[in-house]
Amino acid sequence: MDYELTESNGISVLKPGLRTVDQNNVPVLFEPLRPILEAGGRIVLDLSKVQFINSAGLGAIVGLIRDVEQKGGQIRVSSPLPTVKALFNMVHLSSIVAIDEDTAAALSALARNNG
Repeated sequence: MDYELTESNGISVLKPGLRTVDQNNVPVLFEPLRPILEAGGRIVLDLSKVQFINSAGLGAIVGLIRDVEQKGGQIRVSSPLPTVKALFNMVHLSSIVAIDEDTAAALSALARNNG
């Protein structure tokens, strides 16, 4: 799968390189985050390249948020494109996770919270 996984000051940033998050790719979408999640790490999910998320993709994102929180970690979503942002607004995703306009803002917020 096409993605970038980087780290900045102890915070992991996953940037999927795909345009669509759906039932075809959710089984492996968050696999790169497994070790970070298990360690209770801090994660930014950068969605700047994702143009469409269907219900399976949305369910996977909600599941990731739940898993991160259950392991004592922190997660923020960053850089949603307008279509994805509209979906998040429609389902009130911001009631369970912070959504930042860009990755820099998400990193700054997590750094201030300091795990």
